[in-house]
Amino acid sequence: MDLSKLSSYERMAVLASAVVLVLGIVSLVNDWGSLLIVPVLAALIVLGGILLPQLAPTVNLPAPKGLVMLLGGAAAALFWVIAAISWLDWILGHLGAFDTLQFLVGLVASLVMAWAGWKAYQTAGGSVGEAAPR
Repeated sequence: MDLSKLSSYERMAVLASAVVLVLGIVSLVNDWGSLLIVPVLAALIVLGGILLPQLAPTVNLPAPKGLVMLLGGAAAALFWVIAAISWLDWILGHLGAFDTLQFLVGLVASLVMAWAGWKAYQTAGGSVGEAAPR
């Protein structure tokens, strides 16, 4: 697998997805709520969408890579933001705690993943109303 063949947005999404995956699992273990299952699954989808074409070149994705990145990133960010809103009072009261900091880093990583997906989708020629060409 050659990561140098990936665009800058794809590399950013791979890194953010890996962070979301690890911190999402840590957040689930720390009882931040079952809403964080969606970001963990979305991170796996984004990682698979980016890395699968290199690992198995004959496999076709069901959607363009930029669209997979956009939808996965948006789902991860949306559900992580909802979880953060539901815990907002506790987060503000325990801002210096390690589990709060790791949760907030995961939140930022999910937002970065969504932004990288959006930029990759735009770069591939997509727009809000139509899918990007394959």
